Amino acid sequence: MTGRTIALHVFASAKGGVGKSTLAIACAKLLSEEGRTCVLLDADFTGTSLADGLLLCAPLVASADGALDFYAPPTQRFLSREETIRLRMRRKDATLEEQFPAPPFLNDIFLHGDLKQECQIEALCWRHEDRDDRVLYLPSSPLGKDIGIALGWLFRDQAFTWLQRLTWLLEGMASQQAALTDVVIDLPPGLHGFAHEVLVLLSYISSGREMPTGFPAWHEQRDKLVWEARPFLITTPDRNDVILALEYYARHRKDLSELRVLLNRNVTTSIEQLRTDIRAYTEVEIGLDQVPLTVIGFLSPLSKVFQDRTLRLNPEVRALKKQLRVTEEG
Repeated sequence: MTGRTIALHVFASAKGGVGKSTLAIACAKLLSEEGRTCVLLDADFTGTSLADGLLLCAPLVASADGALDFYAPPTQRFLSREETIRLRMRRKDATLEEQFPAPPFLNDIFLHGDLKQECQIEALCWRHEDRDDRVLYLPSSPLGKDIGIALGWLFRDQAFTWLQRLTWLLEGMASQQAALTDVVIDLPPGLHGFAHEVLVLLSYISSGREMPTGFPAWHEQRDKLVWEARPFLITTPDRNDVILALEYYARHRKDLSELRVLLNRNVTTSIEQLRTDIRAYTEVEIGLDQVPLTVIGFLSPLSKVFQDRTLRLNPEVRALKKQLRVTEEG
């Protein structure tokens, strides 16, 4: 008998600009509409941020001197959009002596001291300005100095250390938020470094294998808490994208059978012709006929999410529920 289940919906891609972040947002909002409690982790630390792309409002968590208080309980109070932007600009100009000035970003939690302590994760989550949006957001920082630190972690040996910190962040979220049902993670583009390590983590979760030393003992807690892996690999029909994606799938499908490949953007040729074209470009035995390749299509509401700075859940977007495994049938 197993206990509580929290689903990890993880969105990866071989390159940027393929709709990965947009689909992650759609997944989180659709889950929220189903009455589930969802947190969206913006782990794409490469320069863009949902804090800028969406109309997100920062939580009120700063102490009197403007520094973040990682241990204060949630206040359920949020700054206005104008106040959030003002703090963003202040943080941009902050000196190096000012440690973790508000507003809070996911980067700060990763770099914070011991995540095994009771760092109040929920108190650091942002909300959308639109009251109808019930998703909790933890955006990455778009500021140059934060990006510089993150890039050093993501693509070198520290990627594994940051992965470890991610697992303790998830552990804290699960223990502090009894209502939490889903976590959506938007990974950096590229199937290496931190992004690859997160997908490897999902293979551990999927198989129930013993977690590495220094990680939470999730394999021993399955009678109380089960993490469910729901990884997605987003690609387009472009050969410099889809070939890399399917080669990655071929190498890792045995360890991560839940991995789903979503083909985003209108496909002008048939899927069979696309498979034939790909075979001509790669020597890797992909087994294309067995790839669970799902065509999303270039939906107009999705293409405008960062122009409108929100995503309206119209029937066209709701049609994605099955493809994004939001419903049981998915």
